[in-house]
Amino acid sequence: MLKYPRPLAILFATGQLIFYIIYGIFTNLFDNISIDVERGNLDYYLLKPINPLFNYSTRKFELVWLLPSMLFPFLILIVERDAITGLSFERWPLYILSISLSIATMYFIYLAIGTLSFWFTDSRFLYRIFFSLWDMANKFPPNIYPEKALPIFMFLVPVGLLAYAPAYFLIYGFSLQLYILQIVVTVLFCVLSLSLWKLGLRKYTSASS
Repeated sequence: MLKYPRPLAILFATGQLIFYIIYGIFTNLFDNISIDVERGNLDYYLLKPINPLFNYSTRKFELVWLLPSMLFPFLILIVERDAITGLSFERWPLYILSISLSIATMYFIYLAIGTLSFWFTDSRFLYRIFFSLWDMANKFPPNIYPEKALPIFMFLVPVGLLAYAPAYFLIYGFSLQLYILQIVVTVLFCVLSLSLWKLGLRKYTSASS
């Protein structure tokens, strides 16, 4: 019986865990923002007394997507069972922290893509492109990329970083360089996506007034 290599199994399980959590919680952001911008449905959220982005992002939960995310930690534990006694305890908090950063980064990337609907009719095709890249990144480590393309997939379109960083911390331990890169990427996409959201809302409110 063929065995899936341990690092790749952890990488795949981590990527799937991130995907199902982010999609289960923020389904509304991915599926409807282009339609809501086109039809003027955002007015409903802008009139509420709470932050419109928070209200819109978390309005719709999909438990059917959240449930599979509970299976992947068990898959990781199964893969790790032979080495669990030799695994340093501090790697697990690092793993959880890194996954949290990856979830935040992925949310901001999706938000940035969604907000392009304020200027273009439909930006959902960009989600499909990102999903294709993300699917590839979940199966192979970043060293498969050409050296010149590595900064693109680890920084500009960080599909190679999101699952790789938590998996690396769990398997090999802490890397200051990788941790700093993850924080920088998260902050970068946070600033970019929130700026696009604010600019998009200005365009939306001025067009509807």
